[in-house]
Amino acid sequence: MAIGGLLILVGIGVVVGPLFGGCNLYQDLALVYDSKLQMVVQLVPAYKFIYGTSFAMDIASFAFVLLLPYLFFARKATFPKVYIFSLVFSVATPVIAVFLVTIANSIYMEGTSNFSDALQLLNRNSLIRGAIKCCVWIPYMCCSSRVKNAFVR
Repeated sequence: MAIGGLLILVGIGVVVGPLFGGCNLYQDLALVYDSKLQMVVQLVPAYKFIYGTSFAMDIASFAFVLLLPYLFFARKATFPKVYIFSLVFSVATPVIAVFLVTIANSIYMEGTSNFSDALQLLNRNSLIRGAIKCCVWIPYMCCSSRVKNAFVR
């Protein structure tokens, strides 16, 4: 069966995704070489682990984004599962980062949460967008007959 209906929107997102993923990875890499960040990392050693973990999660997310177009256009049966996992992973990544920063602040800065509050405000819009994407696309990938006909054999 041909790819059509709402799957066209998924296809557009899958094609455009690597561009945004590459930009995000570049911004994170530029942040690693920022002198202000280097000073913060020296003051709070746990931030080195946090930024390393965050960067590793961004690389994993970018790998999913690069894999999705192949799975989509080759109509692989694993596409819906990998797509759902990448949606959940994209929402979980900022939540994990906020959790790690909050723990580091409570240990090293004696409860100071200014940095954590700023990070939560920074990620609020992406969390809301990601949650909405999950609420729309996960049920569609699980229940749509078009998805089953196009990908599940």
